[in-house]
Amino acid sequence: MTIRSMKYTADEPSKGQHVEEVHIEGLPSGGSTPGANSITTAMLQANSVTNEKIADGTIQAAKLASGVIPTLPGNASTAVEGVVKMASAVADVAAANATSTSSAETVNPTEFSAVVTLVNECKTKLNALLAAERTAGQLSN
Repeated sequence: MTIRSMKYTADEPSKGQHVEEVHIEGLPSGGSTPGANSITTAMLQANSVTNEKIADGTIQAAKLASGVIPTLPGNASTAVEGVVKMASAVADVAAANATSTSSAETVNPTEFSAVVTLVNECKTKLNALLAAERTAGQLSN
């Protein structure tokens, strides 16, 4: 900052006093609050902006340094803070599909047995999947 001009006014406001007008270059006009966008990086003292001086929730993701927010490993086979635990593996349904392509008034015992086997295995696998998700904490009890 430099003092650009200094002016002495001969008119005295009251006995024994005088008025001086000083213009300091680089200060915003109209008070002590800097004007919008008037503070540049060059005007900031080194380390004058610290974490304590930055309001919570004001920094955008694009302004964060690389590595500030860790990359999550994705999923985990055991509980890891901040990571969704993988549920235990549940095998695919292996029962053969029912094969009847036409309906009849009477039910073929072999076909009926295949349908029962398929439905029972679906129930067993579905229950195993639900249990695995509960154990992993992905589903409430």
